[in-house]
Amino acid sequence: MPDLHWHAFAWNGSAVPPDGQARDSDVAVMPRELADWFRKPEQLHKGAFATAEAAHEWLAKELAGVVTASGRTPDTGLAHALIRLRLGQDGYVGLYASGGFLVRALLTCPRTGGDARPVPCPGRGGVA
Repeated sequence: MPDLHWHAFAWNGSAVPPDGQARDSDVAVMPRELADWFRKPEQLHKGAFATAEAAHEWLAKELAGVVTASGRTPDTGLAHALIRLRLGQDGYVGLYASGGFLVRALLTCPRTGGDARPVPCPGRGGVA
């Protein structure tokens, strides 16, 4: 089994996409289920990280300067994501910012728990 690592995914849009687009693996919008990010177009995949700290650093850079539609910064989401990453879990931040909806996901690979189905492992060739 491959070593645990995290894949980073990013999507910005004007609103949450319609269900049909979210479920279509050929459409580059955020999916409804976390593991389905792996089946979305490659342009949504932003990298892979071997440590929780490196994954969190990417997330923090992605969210630097972001202000939610209500005027808040995503500090709470970042702190929560760091806890989850250090536990070997997914980290996810989705929020309404000025200009639209922003989603950043850091997903464990290989998948575990109830979501342990094989997924394509972008950048590492093959399935994990």
